[in-house]
Amino acid sequence: MTNETALTHRMTVPHVKDTIMNTQDLHPAAISLRKGQIHRIHHGAGRRIEALNGCLWVTIDNDLRDVFVSPGEGFSIDRDADTLVSAMSDSSFVLLDRL
Repeated sequence: MTNETALTHRMTVPHVKDTIMNTQDLHPAAISLRKGQIHRIHHGAGRRIEALNGCLWVTIDNDLRDVFVSPGEGFSIDRDADTLVSAMSDSSFVLLDRL
């Protein structure tokens, strides 16, 4: 394989989406919500929400963003206000502590 061929080969290899995470080991610690239920997190700055299944809608007090988190994706809470995690469908997620 020539250097040019090797370079072309490396450039055409598809990359895996970096937000995907192996969540199999997290299920025992999961918080489950039925569609329409809400989980409130007080003083959550630095914590991370990792969706296991369903669809989550995350809102933070006095923050204009609406964040939707799907399975295999996560969201790091970046403000120390109350955070609401709403289930758009039957869902489960884990809440990871600050590092």
